Amino acid sequence: MKFFAQLNDLGKPTAFYNDDIHAEIPEDAVEISVDDWQSCISEQGRYKFVDGKLIDRDQQEIDDDAVSVPMEPSVIDELIAENAELWYESMLQSAKFEANETEISALWYEVMMGGM
Repeated sequence: MKFFAQLNDLGKPTAFYNDDIHAEIPEDAVEISVDDWQSCISEQGRYKFVDGKLIDRDQQEIDDDAVSVPMEPSVIDELIAENAELWYESMLQSAKFEANETEISALWYEVMMGGM
């Protein structure tokens, strides 16, 4: 069994392949040792390859990756926004009902008092 990794321009692994599982290995993938594969999988983002050797990335590189990754809104963020929108619509609807109730009450009072 052989392991392979695709690397970005900085040597950071972006994908892994195993010839027992994958029928096709990309041409740009490089063969890596089982130990290197296990290290990369167990601590993703910590390592990079330089001249075919696995080395620790420095903390600045790791921090830069964390900052540069665009964050998609989470389901919770989307639900919070939807909840706020529904609350606002509910408050508008409630205000309309209250205004109509006041008008209906005033008309009912006038009818009951013999007006109209």
